Amino acid sequence: MMRARPPTRARRPVALMVAGALAILFVPGAAGAFRRAALVDVGGYPGDTLVEDADLTVALLRGRWRVHYEPGALAYTEAPENVRDAFRQRRRWSYGTVEVLAKHRRSMLHPGSGRVGVLGLPWMLLSQVLVPLGGPLADAFLVYLLAVGRFSTAAGLLLLAMALDLAVTAAVVVWEGEDWRLLGVVPLLRLLWRPLQLVAVIGSVGRWARGEGERWRRVRRLNSVVVPASASRVPC
Repeated sequence: MMRARPPTRARRPVALMVAGALAILFVPGAAGAFRRAALVDVGGYPGDTLVEDADLTVALLRGRWRVHYEPGALAYTEAPENVRDAFRQRRRWSYGTVEVLAKHRRSMLHPGSGRVGVLGLPWMLLSQVLVPLGGPLADAFLVYLLAVGRFSTAAGLLLLAMALDLAVTAAVVVWEGEDWRLLGVVPLLRLLWRPLQLVAVIGSVGRWARGEGERWRRVRRLNSVVVPASASRVPC
């Protein structure tokens, strides 16, 4: 279960500055609202990629529409609750990301496309495709260290990576006021979540390169998100 929650008032200026400087790359379909005029201007919701929300956001930014971050907005959405469904979701997202990058490739590093072309799309390519694709190289280096008997170096690098995961997660927990017990599952980021992402991204890039399609994989919805009664009575 996942709930999007707003930052406190003291954090809002920083969040707004970051969002404005880096350009919001995608407005989640479950937690976004669009002006009808903006949708009409870019041809409506795209149907040729698996991540229509990201595709639409890039199209809007290319069309010089602005995406505003509203920290006071509160959305409830249901996330996958087991590894199988999470993997299905990641496969669709990974393949869809490659589709979006390919579709808008002419805007990459193009000054005329604004921040989405100069910053947004390159960052999407780097963080969502290239870095995951390079993951096996890091794993192979650790295996090499073990093979040549440099166990302490391999262990040190692995502990350093896990320490960085812990530090980043702790910073997010403090920033967003989340439950400190979340730090207890940080090792799973390295041992479970990272391999799952690597398989999803590598498989998706491979299928796209071979011209193979990807279908919308159904993720089970268990109706497990409890929405407070006060949240269902939002004044218009």
